[in-house]
Amino acid sequence: MEDKVSSIVNFPKPSTIQEMRRFLAMMNFYRRFIPHASFTQAPLFYYLKGARKKDKRTIVWTVETEKAFQQCKNDLTNAATLVHPSSYASISLTVETSDTAIGGVLQQSSSNGYQPLAVFS
Repeated sequence: MEDKVSSIVNFPKPSTIQEMRRFLAMMNFYRRFIPHASFTQAPLFYYLKGARKKDKRTIVWTVETEKAFQQCKNDLTNAATLVHPSSYASISLTVETSDTAIGGVLQQSSSNGYQPLAVFS
């Protein structure tokens, strides 16, 4: 199971506002599986206030934002490992690409919506 979440555990700390926006977009995809996600992510969203879409300004990390970043990764790791495959569930592969990266999730349908089985980045 650890290799399924290694891309989350090893996700590099964003160095620019644009990279932070990408990280928070990934987190947003899994919001429904993460309790208190907005509270945990709030210090990171501070960097996006007034920022342009492709803002390449460097992020100055604080103890609080470093802690929030690590907590987000831990929360996402735990959310990604909570669901076990069901032979009766429909599965879906969702991917997203850009000029510099690719990511995706293998998920299964349940009465609560889609639940992650594995992620890659």
